[in-house]
Amino acid sequence: MDIIYIEGATNYSIIHLLNGQKVLYARTLKYLSNKIAQGCSKNRFFRIHRSFYVNLEHLHKYAPWTRTVELSNGHNLQVARRKKSLFEQRVVLENC
Repeated sequence: MDIIYIEGATNYSIIHLLNGQKVLYARTLKYLSNKIAQGCSKNRFFRIHRSFYVNLEHLHKYAPWTRTVELSNGHNLQVARRKKSLFEQRVVLENC
């Protein structure tokens, strides 16, 4: 079960998997991000927006001028303005 990204939906989270399935989880995105941060895969994920927590291993392309990420499943997500510089630092550091 490989997670591409997690989408927050009020008190629920939608987990988007590599095989195309979506899993509805009855917990908030904040709860899940805290659980992942405590685990061993904390460096793989980054919260790009209030509603999106992405697996950086599935990051296909990043367009800084539009603040858009393209993931391995073809979905395009917006990076929040406040997260842009930290996200760019993280992506550049991991690609060095």
